[in-house]
Amino acid sequence: MTPAQNRRFAVLQMLLCGLLWSIAGLFIKKIDCHPMVIAGARAICACLVVRLFLLFRGIPVVITRQVVWSGLFWSGTFITFVSANKLTTAANTIVLHYTSPIFILLIMRLLYKQPIRLADGVTVATTLCGISLFFVGELALGGLFGNLLALCSGVFMAASFIAIRQSVRSERMCGVLLGHAITAAVGLPFVFFTENHITGEAVGFLLILGVVQSGLPYILLSNAVEHCSPLVCSLLSAVEPLFSPVWVALFIGERPGPLAIVGGVVVITSILANMICSHRAQIRGQEPEGQEAVG
Repeated sequence: MTPAQNRRFAVLQMLLCGLLWSIAGLFIKKIDCHPMVIAGARAICACLVVRLFLLFRGIPVVITRQVVWSGLFWSGTFITFVSANKLTTAANTIVLHYTSPIFILLIMRLLYKQPIRLADGVTVATTLCGISLFFVGELALGGLFGNLLALCSGVFMAASFIAIRQSVRSERMCGVLLGHAITAAVGLPFVFFTENHITGEAVGFLLILGVVQSGLPYILLSNAVEHCSPLVCSLLSAVEPLFSPVWVALFIGERPGPLAIVGGVVVITSILANMICSHRAQIRGQEPEGQEAVG
């Protein structure tokens, strides 16, 4: 495929990735188990999916410094996100989790001296405002600790996007695999000293979380980052908070309000506008050398 085709395909993969991620809150809330147990069980299923993918693609499992850092960041993302969903509202969790674009810009600026383009900054700001508006009618104070964990998940997510982008292909998937393995090793032992109601339904939900919601999306993400910058991936994955209320409406009966619809329009419009402007700038040859476009 041509570079343009690769880029478009990567965008589609990232959108599908965000769509699959969007079912997390619904199923995590439905499982009556300790959050560490949920995180660990989900991770072991996802670990098997990723391992099968590596075998299918003939990608060897390697352990390098980059893989270890990536694995730690992913594990931090998995654990804090699942725990936050149990300790505070799903709306609080998703809004705070999606502060990751801001942290991507800050990390790239502080560690790599990458300039922040005005267009990127405006896109990030409008995207976050749109997401906040989407849930403004449902935001609650929630638990302070849960809110802090949700914010931490945004930081870990940003670090994960950057780490996976700077890795070679084999390291990327090995980092995801290690992240799931660490999460499983840390989370599963909690089943022995916490109260959990493990039913057949709970097992089914855990399988969905592990295979469909976690395993497959990170394979899509690993492929997408070859042609999308960390900020692009983070922005495109904003479809997760947009679709989460859809699943809630279908399976629980909650309906988004007018502000939620406006927020969704703001997010989608800002992302598409940035992508169109960046594409036109590249065609005119006005994109700064060495500077990755957001869209």
